[in-house]
Amino acid sequence: MFKLILKDILLQKKMVFFGLAYSLFLLIIFNNQVFAPAVYIVGSVATAYMLVLGACAFDDKNKSDIILNSLPIKRKSIVQAKYISVFVFAVLSICTIGAIGAIMKVVGLPIPNRYMNISDVVGALVSLALLATFYFPFYFRFGYISSRIFNVVFFMLAFFSPAFIINFLKQRYEQETLEQALMAFSGQPDWIIGSIILLAAIVLMFCSHLISLNFYKNREF
Repeated sequence: MFKLILKDILLQKKMVFFGLAYSLFLLIIFNNQVFAPAVYIVGSVATAYMLVLGACAFDDKNKSDIILNSLPIKRKSIVQAKYISVFVFAVLSICTIGAIGAIMKVVGLPIPNRYMNISDVVGALVSLALLATFYFPFYFRFGYISSRIFNVVFFMLAFFSPAFIINFLKQRYEQETLEQALMAFSGQPDWIIGSIILLAAIVLMFCSHLISLNFYKNREF
């Protein structure tokens, strides 16, 4: 499994320099009142997700699934390697953008306006876990080309679903009940809230892994 993850990294070794430039670009472009609080999260997620999609694209281009399935490698290992690689790419992107942000602060540049903190790390990990949770079942069921439709649909849902969910909750529950629930949740220490959210994302990702494994075991190449 380690070699499968290493494969995804080595195939994109030329993307290292692009990742550095892209991280710098994101730190500059998102340095405004709207995105500044989440600039490290947005940068980490964008870079890592780009690497995840890049690894899948390389596999599709090189017909890696056909080659790997002709070797004595369990399909379970192939699926697990993809899910674990998400966190590997996450660590790489978080460290990269965090280091670039720190260097820019040390040399006295006006941007970014702060260093990366633990909330940024948790936010990036949760966001990437959720993206992988929804993306990989499509990828392992339909392949890379067809799964690109997922990205379009997902980003449309990301824009429109929050308003729909809020309206649904307001219609189903009394506003006072919702406010009390939000106050009870927000009143907890940050580390408890972060741990709950991260744990929920990991559970969802594990369930996604089981679905992807079932799809991939039944695919023919």
